[in-house]
Amino acid sequence: MTGGIRLYALDVRVLQDEAVFARALSCALPARREKIGALQMAEDRRRSLGAHLLLAWALKQEDIDIARERFGTNEKGKPVCLSRTDLEFNLSHAGCAALCAVSPAPVGCDAERIGRVTPALARRCFSPEEIRLFGGEQDDTGLCRLWTLKESVLKCAGTGLAFPMREVRLVLGPDGPALLSGPEKGAFDLYEFAFLDCRIALCAKRTAKMRQTAAFSVPALANILKECYNITI
Repeated sequence: MTGGIRLYALDVRVLQDEAVFARALSCALPARREKIGALQMAEDRRRSLGAHLLLAWALKQEDIDIARERFGTNEKGKPVCLSRTDLEFNLSHAGCAALCAVSPAPVGCDAERIGRVTPALARRCFSPEEIRLFGGEQDDTGLCRLWTLKESVLKCAGTGLAFPMREVRLVLGPDGPALLSGPEKGAFDLYEFAFLDCRIALCAKRTAKMRQTAAFSVPALANILKECYNITI
């Protein structure tokens, strides 16, 4: 892998133009086109396509052509590139944001629109101490941070919500949020970003003694289509 943890984001509102959406959709792999076609809401179709386009972009940065790559699943059911055992990836989308994270080790990313996590939901999924540390029940941003951080841990571990979110315990340390306990043993690094109407969290399993760096970037749709598919819009 060319280096480090990388997180890519896309503002999917660029796909609101029907002609642009159709052109971009024609590039997607057949299985993804079928999945997108089954979605009822236009915003869901844009988010799903946006995440797929980001995966094509992320793989291109690793000299992988998504159209020629073979995909499978690991023992936890997470999608993997069969040609590259040194590369792991994860997708997410919410609100106006689509995400793709890539890393040499297990990685999970999550986006959530601020305001979607209610106090009632927070009480079911977070401890009172965590809610207090992140600003209290009325802090929409804090509750969203907690949700995305915990979800990114579960996605990194590959358990999904089969592992209770309340049992993922977080603390605030000198470097920001840190994992106190979760579904797996080992060291994990957590990262946070703000993007559009969402909070974003990234979790990566640590492979060295020191905290890893995570590069966050927002490639333009025109660049994605040009570099990955030789299409100009």
